[in-house]
Amino acid sequence: MDAQKSYTRPILTGVRLLIRHGERVGLIGPNGSGKSVLLRLILGLETAEAGEIKIRPSIKTDLYAQEHETLDLNKTA
Repeated sequence: MDAQKSYTRPILTGVRLLIRHGERVGLIGPNGSGKSVLLRLILGLETAEAGEIKIRPSIKTDLYAQEHETLDLNKTA
């Protein structure tokens, strides 16, 4: 089933996506188009209102948050 997510208005509707092992994906689009919401759904940080997100055990995911809230400020490059 296609994944869906809404807040005060629909953000993602009818999303159907297959990413195979070894592929790299970039998301581009205007502000407010749902890019970060889609990534949070994939990472399990948010729940889809409909549909399902399947991540196989061999897939590794991580997030570099756009607001840097996940950074350890005690570490340096």
